[in-house]
Amino acid sequence: MDPVAQSAPESTPGASGPLGFSAAFRVLFAPTAAFRAVATDGLWVGPVLLCFLFALIGGWVALPVSLDFGREMAIASMERFGAPEEAIDEALAKMPDPDDRSFKVVAQNVGGTVFTPIFGILFGAIVIHLGSRFLGSRQGFRFSLAAAATAMVVAMLGSLVKSIVMAMSGTVEVSLGPGALIPDLDFFSKGAALLEILDPFAIWFLVVSAIGVSVVHRLSRGGGFGIAFAWWILGMIPVVGMRLFLSWTMSGA
Repeated sequence: MDPVAQSAPESTPGASGPLGFSAAFRVLFAPTAAFRAVATDGLWVGPVLLCFLFALIGGWVALPVSLDFGREMAIASMERFGAPEEAIDEALAKMPDPDDRSFKVVAQNVGGTVFTPIFGILFGAIVIHLGSRFLGSRQGFRFSLAAAATAMVVAMLGSLVKSIVMAMSGTVEVSLGPGALIPDLDFFSKGAALLEILDPFAIWFLVVSAIGVSVVHRLSRGGGFGIAFAWWILGMIPVVGMRLFLSWTMSGA
């Protein structure tokens, strides 16, 4: 047994700050200390709210680009299935304009972004809790939830950064991973989709998650990494799957 949690003095109650906000910010530059606080308090509300904030800001910033891409996606999909031009025009007429800022459009396209961290955190908490229980941890579920929410801050920060880059470049064809360094790589190619696994924020998230699981549940480094990797790879499946679907739809490759 190589318990990471016992490698340094434990945190005192309240170390996570009000609602866990302190740990939510500290995880970005001092993850071990942040998760020691989480292991003491099990506070998850602050990290969840910070994830929501990142998601909402990202959704708002990238809204014009997202709406424009939605129209392009609709055209490509309908053309692929041989829809007549009249049907395509009718469908586009029902879709919001990229400059539309009505309450309905904002609520659906910006407000709906919070479902990404909700699903990710709950799914992660379940994976962490089941895996850590299997390895002998007796921490309650709220500690797994707090660990997942705190780690998710890194992933949502990456999503926010990507949204900002999309807004600045005026296109969704943005990669933060090695694909951005390959000249003439088609964003909608299968290779570009698979390279999303190497997104630096995704790797950072994996490392932080492994630290979090090990510290909060007092597991060995190997055990913590195994559980974190399971969460990470299961979470990457829909991400890569969506990119492959876009590849099929937009490029016909």
